[in-house]
Amino acid sequence: MAVAHWRTARYMGREFSPIWRREEAFCSEGAKPGKASTDASKIATAAGASRRRPLGLFAFLHTAGVLSPPLHIHILRLADVGHTRYSPLFGAQRTMLPDSQLHHSGARTGDPRQFRTRGTRMNDPIEARERIKGLFNITMTPFDKDGALNLSGLQQNVARALHFGYDGLLIGGTYGEFATMSPEERLRLFKAAVDVVGDRAPVLLCTAHSDQRVIEELTAAAGGLGGVPMVMPPYVSEITQAQIVDFFRWIAPRSKTGVMIYNAPGTGVTMSPESIEEVSDIPGIVALKQGDLSPSVVDRLAATVVGKIRVLAASDLALPAPVAMGFDGLSSTNSGALPELILACYQALKNGETARAARLHRSWYALRAKARAFGQPQTTKSAMRLRGWESAGYVRRPLQDPSGDQERQILEALLQAEAASGLDLGLPRG
Repeated sequence: MAVAHWRTARYMGREFSPIWRREEAFCSEGAKPGKASTDASKIATAAGASRRRPLGLFAFLHTAGVLSPPLHIHILRLADVGHTRYSPLFGAQRTMLPDSQLHHSGARTGDPRQFRTRGTRMNDPIEARERIKGLFNITMTPFDKDGALNLSGLQQNVARALHFGYDGLLIGGTYGEFATMSPEERLRLFKAAVDVVGDRAPVLLCTAHSDQRVIEELTAAAGGLGGVPMVMPPYVSEITQAQIVDFFRWIAPRSKTGVMIYNAPGTGVTMSPESIEEVSDIPGIVALKQGDLSPSVVDRLAATVVGKIRVLAASDLALPAPVAMGFDGLSSTNSGALPELILACYQALKNGETARAARLHRSWYALRAKARAFGQPQTTKSAMRLRGWESAGYVRRPLQDPSGDQERQILEALLQAEAASGLDLGLPRG
């Protein structure tokens, strides 16, 4: 099915994408307008010439006579040519992660190189719905101290979650700091993550934005990469529940893998249970990440939505209740800092070992209290660095990292968790 609004406007030899990034069009010996062809050498020749002048893949293929609008979803896969990647959304992108620069980031980390793959990923909503279940790691988006996006660090964080055995990953969500990133950065983030994961685990890619045009482009790209786009209602003032339902009816067909509802009250727009129930009946809606975990809402959704689509609890702060009520899994921010403890707690709960699960959950209460006091994701990133995992990086402003005194309190909370759980977290002492 064609993506509705991917047509570009041509003006004086240039192409303008709906995401407002001007892309230079060009012609070279390898990319002259003419008869359509899928000859690989022709494409490679033209792409090599494009290193001299930036060119989006859509504009390049259109100029070469290979494609004409509308662009179809299956073309959304990125093309790798030399050391430059060509994206239909954002043009030429430098390959950020040569193998020589990948390295371990601490004990029991996992190496991104052992996971890098181009295997088959999710291809349709049926497959996506089947695979979205279990415990998902909310992967930290690392920034350097100067605010630069660190994709090598992201890949190490992804590899670590795979190493510990998490069922899936959530990339670029609320605690992945999507609101501080440009659409171009978010697509680079998606691609870096799925390059490591391949077909080993389902990947949820947050495509939320206040602008519907950006949501459309990122959602189509996320599905094209083999991930499942997590879509929030556009967080604009005074949007009604009826408008939210209409929005999901419009966005659901734009991803080949379907769409996950991302109900995140922290953005200021909360979907009511009635709206969720209505949206869950829309073809192409495969899952829900539910942020409102009040007992009455959990009770209702467990009865009316679980079984129709997959339902994940959006927080590990209240881990036991939604899982006990029949949710299909949950996503965990604190698993970045305590991957083995959160996983042990979840597995105990799923195995019916409720007493052990409760004990393990209580063991890290002090860290939950610090996260509420100091904010997320900065608390989890600080805890990861305290464990020697520098790939956690830092937060990007306007967020601020914990102070020295706050980091000492976070370390104390980690030591309490280690002592109460009986797990060796390899924490520094003294």
